[in-house]
Amino acid sequence: MFTVKDGAGCLKNVSVTINEPSSSVSVSTTMTAVDCKGSSTGSVTLTATGGTSPHTYQLGTGSFQASSSFTNLSAGIYNFTVKDSKGCTQSVSVTVTEPSALTLTSSNILNVDCKGNNTGVVVLSASGGTAPNSYQIGGGSISHRSPNSIK
Repeated sequence: MFTVKDGAGCLKNVSVTINEPSSSVSVSTTMTAVDCKGSSTGSVTLTATGGTSPHTYQLGTGSFQASSSFTNLSAGIYNFTVKDSKGCTQSVSVTVTEPSALTLTSSNILNVDCKGNNTGVVVLSASGGTAPNSYQIGGGSISHRSPNSIK
């Protein structure tokens, strides 16, 4: 209740209600990891609740945008800010991950004994990357699937 009094002593009262949003801006995240080490295929999607809609989204110090999805991200830590229509903000950091580098080694190489025979042998071992690994010989069809090696 506010009261004003003029020079003659006359009074006037007024009631004022100041409202606020039922909740502050809150952010949840969904991260999709980079598919191959060193690539930029990761993504982050933000979901904002609370505050006053609509919400806008910012990556780092970039411009605010209407879309809550950020794509073509490489591995690393990203800082996001969500802003509601009243200018209230909430920040969150998200780590985009990547698999370790895919490596392939060969061992136990046994040469073909006679021209035209199919007696050659090689043992291949893969590590890193994202399992399961598939192996091909000479660009042909997949000859073996294994978590880590082919003989």
